[in-house]
Amino acid sequence: EHVSVGEVFRRETATEGSTYGPVFRLLGGKHVPPEIKLELLKIVLAKIKSDTFLLDGFPRNLELLKAWDADMADKFPLKFVLFLDCPNEICRMRIARRAEQGSGRPDDYSVSFLERQRLFETATMKVIDHFYGTKDIVRVDASASNSDAVFQDVDRVFRAYFGPS
Repeated sequence: EHVSVGEVFRRETATEGSTYGPVFRLLGGKHVPPEIKLELLKIVLAKIKSDTFLLDGFPRNLELLKAWDADMADKFPLKFVLFLDCPNEICRMRIARRAEQGSGRPDDYSVSFLERQRLFETATMKVIDHFYGTKDIVRVDASASNSDAVFQDVDRVFRAYFGPS
């Protein structure tokens, strides 16, 4: 099962009367304490029927990784980290294309991309670096112009870990 953590947070932010929406709106999602993010993920993960799932876009920094390890790792042991490695320019072009197609995501604009790129390089790469040198990270080259080619590579990784679906 696929869980887009960013989508979970965006949905919580947009839902009137949601438990954590006011905190996400007030803090713009960027400075929400890890404990709140984990509580929201617990709610989402409790609804999943499968014991195997992909947390897409999580953790984005070492603080979240430490919080996950302290509170969630026993319940949901990590099988591996999938790192979709893609040059910044290709990412920028893909996001620009997504914005042109009307994604409606406020973070799909050039100013936001520069901030996201900076955060990725200063925070998320520390998480990736933490796992390098362990058996827990699998790097996939995501720079192919054809998204189907990237998907096939990712599918091979999942089949290697979990067998045919």
